Amino acid sequence: GATGFAIAGDAFGFEAHRVLVTRHDVSIPGLPSGLDGVRLAQVSDVHFPGNRTAARAALEHLDQERPDIVLLTGDMTESPEAMPQVRSFAGDARGRLATVALLGNWEYRVGAVGQLARDTYRSAGVDLLVNSALNVDVGGARLALVGLDDPLGGTPDLRTARTTVVPGSTEIWLVHAPGYLEQPPEA
Repeated sequence: GATGFAIAGDAFGFEAHRVLVTRHDVSIPGLPSGLDGVRLAQVSDVHFPGNRTAARAALEHLDQERPDIVLLTGDMTESPEAMPQVRSFAGDARGRLATVALLGNWEYRVGAVGQLARDTYRSAGVDLLVNSALNVDVGGARLALVGLDDPLGGTPDLRTARTTVVPGSTEIWLVHAPGYLEQPPEA
Protein backbone atom coordinates (compact mmCIF):
# COMPACT_ATOMS: atom_id res chain seq x y z
CA GLY A 1 0.00 0.00 0.00
CA ALA A 2 0.90 3.65 0.01
CA THR A 3 3.12 4.67 2.88
CA GLY A 4 2.48 7.86 4.77
CA PHE A 5 3.42 9.58 7.97
CA ALA A 6 2.15 12.64 9.73
CA ILE A 7 3.98 15.36 11.60
CA ALA A 8 2.01 17.80 13.70
CA GLY A 9 3.16 20.50 16.09
CA ASP A 10 0.64 21.21 18.85
CA ALA A 11 0.35 24.96 19.22
CA PHE A 12 -0.91 25.35 22.74
CA GLY A 13 0.28 24.89 26.32
CA PHE A 14 3.25 22.74 27.24
CA GLU A 15 2.91 20.82 23.97
CA ALA A 16 4.10 23.82 21.93
CA HIS A 17 7.59 22.34 21.37
CA ARG A 18 6.48 18.76 20.79
CA VAL A 19 6.31 17.15 17.37
CA LEU A 20 4.18 14.04 17.00
CA VAL A 21 5.31 11.61 14.30
CA THR A 22 3.07 8.74 13.30
CA ARG A 23 3.56 6.32 10.42
CA HIS A 24 0.78 4.53 8.59
CA ASP A 25 1.08 1.85 5.93
CA VAL A 26 -2.19 2.16 4.04
CA SER A 27 -3.43 -0.72 1.90
CA ILE A 28 -5.60 0.52 -0.96
CA PRO A 29 -7.28 -2.10 -3.17
CA GLY A 30 -6.75 -1.38 -6.86
CA LEU A 31 -4.01 1.20 -6.27
CA PRO A 32 -1.95 1.65 -9.45
CA SER A 33 1.45 0.00 -9.03
CA GLY A 34 3.23 3.31 -9.71
CA LEU A 35 1.71 4.72 -6.51
CA ASP A 36 2.64 1.75 -4.32
CA GLY A 37 5.15 2.91 -1.71
CA VAL A 38 4.64 6.66 -2.27
CA ARG A 39 5.57 8.43 0.95
CA LEU A 40 3.42 11.36 2.11
CA ALA A 41 4.20 13.70 4.97
CA GLN A 42 1.51 15.87 6.53
CA VAL A 43 2.45 18.91 8.60
CA SER A 44 -0.29 20.87 10.31
CA ASP A 45 -0.82 23.49 13.02
CA VAL A 46 2.66 25.00 13.19
CA HIS A 47 1.17 28.34 14.32
CA PHE A 48 4.03 30.75 13.54
CA PRO A 49 5.43 33.04 14.97
CA GLY A 50 5.66 30.68 17.94
CA ASN A 51 6.69 27.05 17.91
CA ARG A 52 10.09 27.63 16.32
CA THR A 53 11.54 24.65 18.19
CA ALA A 54 8.77 22.35 16.98
CA ALA A 55 9.07 23.75 13.44
CA ARG A 56 12.81 23.00 13.38
CA ALA A 57 12.14 19.50 14.69
CA ALA A 58 9.49 18.95 12.00
CA LEU A 59 11.97 20.01 9.31
CA GLU A 60 14.56 17.62 10.73
CA HIS A 61 12.03 14.77 10.56
CA LEU A 62 11.16 15.67 6.98
CA ASP A 63 14.85 15.71 6.07
CA GLN A 64 15.33 12.25 7.59
CA GLU A 65 12.15 10.74 6.11
CA ARG A 66 12.57 12.21 2.59
CA PRO A 67 8.87 12.09 1.63
CA ASP A 68 7.73 12.11 -1.97
CA ILE A 69 4.91 14.56 -1.23
CA VAL A 70 4.56 17.08 1.60
CA LEU A 71 1.12 18.30 2.62
CA LEU A 72 1.01 21.52 4.69
CA THR A 73 -2.58 21.30 5.90
CA GLY A 74 -3.29 24.67 7.48
CA ASP A 75 -2.90 26.76 10.61
CA MET A 76 0.67 27.55 9.68
CA THR A 77 0.41 31.05 11.18
CA GLU A 78 -1.30 33.14 13.83
CA SER A 79 -0.20 36.45 12.34
CA PRO A 80 0.14 37.98 8.87
CA GLU A 81 3.50 39.34 10.04
CA ALA A 82 4.74 35.74 10.41
CA MET A 83 4.24 34.94 6.73
CA PRO A 84 8.02 35.26 6.05
CA GLN A 85 8.48 32.42 8.58
CA VAL A 86 5.79 30.43 6.78
CA ARG A 87 7.57 31.05 3.45
CA SER A 88 10.90 29.91 4.87
CA PHE A 89 9.40 26.81 6.49
CA ALA A 90 7.41 25.88 3.37
CA GLY A 91 10.49 26.33 1.19
CA ASP A 92 12.44 23.94 3.42
CA ALA A 93 9.61 21.41 3.84
CA ARG A 94 9.79 20.11 0.29
CA GLY A 95 8.65 16.80 -1.08
CA ARG A 96 10.56 15.08 -3.88
CA LEU A 97 7.54 15.21 -6.23
CA ALA A 98 5.26 17.89 -4.82
CA THR A 99 4.57 20.19 -1.90
CA VAL A 100 1.11 21.66 -1.37
CA ALA A 101 -0.49 23.88 1.25
CA LEU A 102 -4.01 24.50 2.50
CA LEU A 103 -5.58 27.26 4.54
CA GLY A 104 -6.83 26.61 8.06
CA ASN A 105 -9.13 28.50 10.37
CA TRP A 106 -6.24 30.51 11.87
CA GLU A 107 -5.22 31.91 8.48
CA TYR A 108 -8.78 33.19 8.12
CA ARG A 109 -8.92 34.43 11.69
CA VAL A 110 -5.87 36.68 11.22
CA GLY A 111 -6.32 37.61 7.55
CA ALA A 112 -3.37 35.59 6.17
CA VAL A 113 -5.41 34.54 3.12
CA GLY A 114 -5.95 35.72 -0.45
CA GLN A 115 -3.05 37.32 -2.29
CA LEU A 116 -0.83 37.29 0.81
CA ALA A 117 -1.15 33.50 1.13
CA ARG A 118 -0.82 32.92 -2.63
CA ASP A 119 2.32 35.06 -2.87
CA THR A 120 3.87 33.49 0.23
CA TYR A 121 3.48 29.91 -0.97
CA ARG A 122 4.29 30.70 -4.61
CA SER A 123 7.58 32.32 -3.54
CA ALA A 124 8.42 29.14 -1.59
CA GLY A 125 7.70 26.94 -4.62
CA VAL A 126 4.61 25.46 -2.97
CA ASP A 127 1.18 25.05 -4.55
CA LEU A 128 -1.62 26.58 -2.44
CA LEU A 129 -4.78 24.55 -3.00
CA VAL A 130 -7.99 26.42 -2.24
CA ASN A 131 -10.81 24.47 -3.88
CA SER A 132 -8.34 23.33 -6.50
CA ALA A 133 -6.22 20.32 -7.37
CA LEU A 134 -2.67 19.52 -8.35
CA ASN A 135 -2.19 16.60 -10.73
CA VAL A 136 1.06 14.72 -10.14
CA ASP A 137 2.59 12.07 -12.39
CA VAL A 138 4.19 9.37 -10.27
CA GLY A 139 6.02 6.89 -12.47
CA GLY A 140 3.24 7.00 -15.06
CA ALA A 141 0.45 6.77 -12.46
CA ARG A 142 -1.82 9.78 -12.03
CA LEU A 143 -2.32 11.21 -8.54
CA ALA A 144 -4.56 14.21 -7.83
CA LEU A 145 -4.10 16.21 -4.64
CA VAL A 146 -7.49 17.88 -4.12
CA GLY A 147 -7.38 20.76 -1.63
CA LEU A 148 -10.51 22.19 -0.07
CA ASP A 149 -10.94 25.58 1.54
CA ASP A 150 -11.22 25.62 5.34
CA PRO A 151 -14.80 24.82 6.44
CA LEU A 152 -14.71 27.23 9.40
CA GLY A 153 -13.36 30.37 7.73
CA GLY A 154 -13.77 29.70 4.04
CA THR A 155 -16.13 27.94 1.69
CA PRO A 156 -15.10 24.40 0.74
CA ASP A 157 -16.33 23.34 -2.68
CA LEU A 158 -15.43 19.78 -3.65
CA ARG A 159 -17.04 20.05 -7.10
CA THR A 160 -14.92 23.11 -7.99
CA ALA A 161 -11.81 21.56 -6.44
CA ARG A 162 -12.13 18.48 -8.65
CA THR A 163 -12.70 20.30 -11.97
CA THR A 164 -9.07 19.91 -13.10
CA VAL A 165 -8.57 16.33 -11.88
CA VAL A 166 -7.41 14.14 -14.73
CA PRO A 167 -10.00 11.36 -15.24
CA GLY A 168 -8.85 8.02 -13.87
CA SER A 169 -6.55 9.61 -11.28
CA THR A 170 -6.21 8.36 -7.75
CA GLU A 171 -7.42 11.27 -5.60
CA ILE A 172 -6.35 12.39 -2.15
CA TRP A 173 -8.80 14.89 -0.69
CA LEU A 174 -7.26 17.40 1.72
CA VAL A 175 -8.95 19.73 4.19
CA HIS A 176 -7.76 21.34 7.43
CA ALA A 177 -10.80 20.18 9.41
CA PRO A 178 -11.05 16.48 8.46
CA GLY A 179 -14.49 16.04 10.07
CA TYR A 180 -15.84 17.89 7.04
CA LEU A 181 -15.16 14.83 4.86
CA GLU A 182 -16.80 12.30 7.18
CA GLN A 183 -19.91 12.89 5.08
CA PRO A 184 -18.73 14.31 1.73
CA PRO A 185 -21.21 16.47 -0.15
CA GLU A 186 -23.43 14.39 -2.44
CA ALA A 187 -22.47 16.46 -5.47
